[in-house]
Amino acid sequence: MIIGHHFRKHKPEWNFFTTYYQRLFDSSSRTVLKILLMSFTVQMLFFIPVLYWIFQNYNVLTTLIPKSYDLTVNLEFEKKWILFLVFASVAVSSVWNAFIWFHFYKFRAMAREMTNGPSESRDEAVDLRLVS
Repeated sequence: MIIGHHFRKHKPEWNFFTTYYQRLFDSSSRTVLKILLMSFTVQMLFFIPVLYWIFQNYNVLTTLIPKSYDLTVNLEFEKKWILFLVFASVAVSSVWNAFIWFHFYKFRAMAREMTNGPSESRDEAVDLRLVS
């Protein structure tokens, strides 16, 4: 009995971790992660000047408001709340972008599979060429 004959012409794959890692490396998820990283960076580059401007305005407010009103605690809370809202909006939009891009690539891969049809092996292609 020939070794590997009962595996139907294919040798068995023993190292599953390497093959799954290679599939992840070659798949479209790497492209999606690059796009998400770029969108996150662009959002943060947009929001950093906005946050700086907000904090500068709050510093001006703390100097203009009289100390007798004792609003420093409220202003600190508002600054933290604005910071939380900005970072939460960036996180939510990043998750939404990931959802959209993953579905876009999945749909594109399905459309590509439907248009390509069944794949032929090299031997079948040679046989078809010799027959015609």
